[in-house]
Amino acid sequence: MKRMVLGVFIWCLSAQVWALSLGEIDVRSSLNQPLDAVIPIITTRAGETYNLQVVLASEADHKNRNVELSDAARGIKVLLVDNELNPYLQVYTNKPIREPALKFMLDASFKGGRVQRNYKVLLNIR
Repeated sequence: MKRMVLGVFIWCLSAQVWALSLGEIDVRSSLNQPLDAVIPIITTRAGETYNLQVVLASEADHKNRNVELSDAARGIKVLLVDNELNPYLQVYTNKPIREPALKFMLDASFKGGRVQRNYKVLLNIR
């Protein structure tokens, strides 16, 4: 019985830590255009995005996780759009992207912890 209670307690703690995650990227731009993409923020409770900060992960974090940061991805900016029903990240660059593939990692910090997620984007020619 004690093991079962301990197992449920650990499961509850892990559920709280992973209560916020970053979804799949939806790219809305093409090659030779500034990057324009949206990433949904998946939450389990209202208000979880209150203290959320999301940035392009540092070069050290990229190296530590063996993620090659594309040169074109170094100019990525992230804007949190925090509407209560469907919060999302607007991921963009000011300059056109000339490489057909981008690799990068985002770093999300919030009250309950920290999440890092790798993304690979393939840009089509339109």
